Amino acid sequence: MGGSIKDKLGDYGLVIACLLSFTQDSVIIEKIAMSCRVMQRGVENKFLQHIKEYYKKLNISNVKIKIKHTKYNKPFIAFSNSNFDKQNQINKGSKY
Repeated sequence: MGGSIKDKLGDYGLVIACLLSFTQDSVIIEKIAMSCRVMQRGVENKFLQHIKEYYKKLNISNVKIKIKHTKYNKPFIAFSNSNFDKQNQINKGSKY
């Protein structure tokens, strides 16, 4: 799944994409990549909102995310902590 952005200054093109997997009752965000040009401008929150709304219509309301805590991804960890309960954050490499 991916997303692009346009605003009054122009077309940024594809700025966010993710790889999803599924269980019987959940959608799992396996990988996510986002352009640094739009990071922390609300794009990540709108994208997550779209994922949740889209899969809720398909009767999948549980969204989880895989995350690896490192010193290099602190902004993403903050995003994850503000949008996912701890039980919906899967430490990369752990079983779910």
